[in-house]
Amino acid sequence: MRHGTRLVVHPMWGRFASTATAAISLTVLPPFLALYWLTIPTGDWMLVLAIHAVTLAVVIPATLRVRHAVIEIDEHEVRERGYFGRLVVTPRADIGSVLVVPVLAGSTLDSSVQLFVLDREGRTRVRMRGQYWSEEALTAVEHAFDVPVKRVPAPITRRELRARYGPNLYWHERHPALTFTAVAALCTAVATPVFVAIEQLI
Repeated sequence: MRHGTRLVVHPMWGRFASTATAAISLTVLPPFLALYWLTIPTGDWMLVLAIHAVTLAVVIPATLRVRHAVIEIDEHEVRERGYFGRLVVTPRADIGSVLVVPVLAGSTLDSSVQLFVLDREGRTRVRMRGQYWSEEALTAVEHAFDVPVKRVPAPITRRELRARYGPNLYWHERHPALTFTAVAALCTAVATPVFVAIEQLI
């Protein structure tokens, strides 16, 4: 959306909310339904309810943070407030190029566009992924600058993306094995109290 000479774009909250709701429901709901089924007859369901409430209190605010992500571009600077609230401000004069890369989604033939706004040193100042940003938003940001635009003609895999443009990616994308290990450890830490509670209830 343009406000005078200022361009303001937001992620596609509706799509993200639908995807997140489905993922959370499939992950969280079945085990808790089983726990309620086991504990309501014995009267121990209050503990399950407390654990359920804590889980939702962590997951829901994390999902809602996407609503606060925004990219703003005016004649002086580029401002990106990301998912975790970090604000990156870049003088417009420092923008050197735009990179547009179609990336394959997993092992399928479907692809989505990833857009990188780079400074004159080749560093990423703004990153947009087609899973979260509309085609209109991607196009608007691409054309917001009078700089060269490099387009990768054919979709590439995530592995190729890391090999070609690793320095422009987030840390967790450059090191998927470490990221997987960290996520697994976090899931284990979160799930352990639930499994202990299940064992006690059963």
